[in-house]
Amino acid sequence: MRVVFLGVGEAADELLPNTSIWVRAGREESVRSVLLDCGFTAPPRYWRQTADPDELDALWISHFHGDHFFGVPLLLLRFWEMKRRKPLVILGQEGVEDIVHRAKDLAYARFRPKLGYPLEFLKT
Repeated sequence: MRVVFLGVGEAADELLPNTSIWVRAGREESVRSVLLDCGFTAPPRYWRQTADPDELDALWISHFHGDHFFGVPLLLLRFWEMKRRKPLVILGQEGVEDIVHRAKDLAYARFRPKLGYPLEFLKT
């Protein structure tokens, strides 16, 4: 198992990026990975760790504060730019699908039909 702390800070401290943890587990041919939270500072820190748009299997959003999910629209956009095709599972509490779509639509209007890879939502 490999755990990468992309951020362990708080919402508004410029020296401490938003809390986000990337966990990879499994053997070579069956490695799975999940990103735990994705605040606005998380996507660039994630891409410093990997250039493979299909490496991430799932994203878990702990709650709907901006420092825990406002990075999702950027993450999804970059995956699209990188030609991701693999489905991305997004896990979270009741309303996760609606809140992710609303954030994505607000950040990048008319982008949803262009996504090019499936999003699968699961309530935790």
